[in-house]
Amino acid sequence: PMDLPVLELLATPANLTTAGDTHRYRFSVEESGRYVVETVGQTDLTMSLYGPDSADIPMANDDDSGDKYNPRISTVLDPGTYLVHVRHYNTSSGTGQYGIRVWR
Repeated sequence: PMDLPVLELLATPANLTTAGDTHRYRFSVEESGRYVVETVGQTDLTMSLYGPDSADIPMANDDDSGDKYNPRISTVLDPGTYLVHVRHYNTSSGTGQYGIRVWR
């Protein structure tokens, strides 16, 4: 997985170039609190959040809670390492650019 910074506003750019692909990201939480994981852009995405320190069962899933067709998960997280899986809503033919960010 690619490491994501926990920042206020900066989104990490990404591009799903192959239909059916899942992008995997990892970020660390140092301090308990409410965090927001979201994508930005015009691409219709879904997202799953795993953790802390577990990649077996998602603790949250989202499709369109963010702006337009973007997923957004807002939840209280404890210290640990978290994984985020992002994929296009249309797994058979969907591709496109997006940005992903984690903030609190």
